[in-house]
Amino acid sequence: MNSSSYWNEVFDRIRQGGNAKTSSWLRRYLPIRGRDPAASVLEIGCGLGKETAFLVDCGYRVTATDVSETALSAVKSAFPSANLLLHDTRDRFPFPDESFDLAVASLSLHYFGYETMIRILADIRRLLKNGGPILFRLNSANDEDAGKEHPIKRYFYRPETCRELFADWREVALREVAEDYYGKTKVMIEGMFEKAPAGHHL
Repeated sequence: MNSSSYWNEVFDRIRQGGNAKTSSWLRRYLPIRGRDPAASVLEIGCGLGKETAFLVDCGYRVTATDVSETALSAVKSAFPSANLLLHDTRDRFPFPDESFDLAVASLSLHYFGYETMIRILADIRRLLKNGGPILFRLNSANDEDAGKEHPIKRYFYRPETCRELFADWREVALREVAEDYYGKTKVMIEGMFEKAPAGHHL
C-alpha cells in the first residue's frame, strides 16, 4: 500500500468516528507578537485540518498540503479560504523562494529518515523569509509506540537529534510534551526554530 492510499483509509476512518477536538498547541506560539496577522503560512501535512482551523481563525493566509485526497477534501469543505495542494513532502515544494512567513508541521515529518529530513528542512528553509519560524511536532523516543511495527515507517526523536537537524536555524523553543491524542497519551517533541540569515553565526 502506498502512503496516499494508507492515509486516505486512515482519514476516512477518523471522519466516520467523529473528528477530535481542535488542536490548541499552536496557541503557545501564535499569533507571534509584531508579525503581520495576515501572514502567509505553509502547513505541511494538514490532515483533517485541526491546525488549519486555528491558523484560519488567526487570520493567516494558509496554504495547506497533504498526500491524502480525503484529507484535502475535508479541509476544503471546512475552510474554503485555505489554498490546498496535493503534495508528497518528499518532493520539492512548487513555490518560489521566501514565499511564506511561517511554516507548520504537526506530526507530519517523522515519516522520513534523517537524510530525507535534512533535504525537506532545507526546502522549507528556502520557502521561508528571513526570521520566519517553523513550528513542529515529532514523535518522541519516549512515546510508548517507539519501536512498534506500523504500516508506514515512523521515526522517533530526541531533543538533541532535533538540534542536529536544525543546526542552521535559530532555536526559539524545544521541549517534550505528553498530551491526549485520539484517546491515548502521546509523547511528542515540540519545537519552534527560526530561519537565520545565511552566514549568521548561531
